[in-house]
Amino acid sequence: MGLLGNILKKGISDVSSNVTSSIGKGIGKGISDGIGNALGKAVESAVRPAADKLANEAAADINQTADTLAKGAQAGRESRSALGDALENLAKAAEEYNKANGVSTGSSKSIYYEFDESDTRSAEEKISAVLAEEFPQYEVRKYVSPTTIGGTGKFLDYTFGIYDAGAPKLFIMLVGKATCGSRIYRWSKEQAAKAGVTLINFVEHYPNRPEYIKERLHQYI
Repeated sequence: MGLLGNILKKGISDVSSNVTSSIGKGIGKGISDGIGNALGKAVESAVRPAADKLANEAAADINQTADTLAKGAQAGRESRSALGDALENLAKAAEEYNKANGVSTGSSKSIYYEFDESDTRSAEEKISAVLAEEFPQYEVRKYVSPTTIGGTGKFLDYTFGIYDAGAPKLFIMLVGKATCGSRIYRWSKEQAAKAGVTLINFVEHYPNRPEYIKERLHQYI
């Protein structure tokens, strides 16, 4: 099973413990609804079409858990059972995702999240190279201030701006572990949204393999 499956397995295991211990506090349904929404978004963005059916089954299992918790009937045993079913379906979905990407299901690594020690370039250098290779028809500007699209005040610059005929088409932000929690980042994100320009992030300390960068950029450019 790939890395995505392992992460989901650990996450569901932790959630099962937390949800079961919270039943007596009357917040089980809220927790499970939150789990359902979060996992639904994760599966929607990560799992290939071949795994859609399995992902939907997982969502149904999590909804069953929420209903069980709300009713309070045999909550501990039944919630663990439903979460177990959800885990199994999500693991299968992750396996289908790996297959769709040509990753052996016997490997614990994905080609998109495995470090390539021979490539010592920074994330910024990799993104610059991919943009030059894959999208030479667009103008690429670096460290673009949100004030250029009507913002006023203090902002965090967009690391890359992709322009078509002088108009911004996409902004790319390189972020660290705490960047997205900062006010100036949020203000920059909000300003991009106001201007109708999509903003995507790349996390600097992740592998950011060129294959992954290409795939993401082709989704938005």
